[in-house]
Amino acid sequence: MRHVAGGKPVALTEQYEGSHLAPQWSPDEAVIVFEADERRWIVTPFPGDRRELEGATGSGGLSWSPDGSRIVYPRDSELLVRPYVGGEERVLVTTHEPHSPSWSPDGSRIAFVAGNWQHLYSTFVPGNIAPSKLWIVPADGGEAVAVV
Repeated sequence: MRHVAGGKPVALTEQYEGSHLAPQWSPDEAVIVFEADERRWIVTPFPGDRRELEGATGSGGLSWSPDGSRIVYPRDSELLVRPYVGGEERVLVTTHEPHSPSWSPDGSRIAFVAGNWQHLYSTFVPGNIAPSKLWIVPADGGEAVAVV
C-alpha cells in the first residue's frame, strides 16, 4: 500500500506464505481481507496488525456487504454468509465450484459464478474453457437464479 500523495510503499502481506488473492477493503476502509493458503486474513494499513478471519477458510474470493456488517465467501461447494464480527456462518447456496461473489450495492442480492474456479488463477490456459454460469441469490437466502 502507498499513500496517494506519495511516499514509500508498505508491504502489508509479505509475512504470509503462498499466493495472496482476492483483497477486499471493508466499506469503512479500516481493514483489508484477503486469501492466502486456503485461509482468509484481516490486515489494517498498519504493518504487523493482522489476524485470521476465524472459520472463513477456503478460497474463491469474498465480498463485503455494503454496510460492512457481513461477508460472503465460498468454501468447497457452498456459498456462505456470516456477520463480520461474531455470529455463525450460514449456507446461502450449494452448487458446483462457487466463486467470485459480489454483493449488490443495495445489499439485497449476491452475484456469484459457479464452475471453473481453478481457471481464475491459471496461467497455462487462456480463456474460459470449462462451463460456468453467473448466478444471483437473495442475500437473506432463497433460490439462486442463473443470469448468464
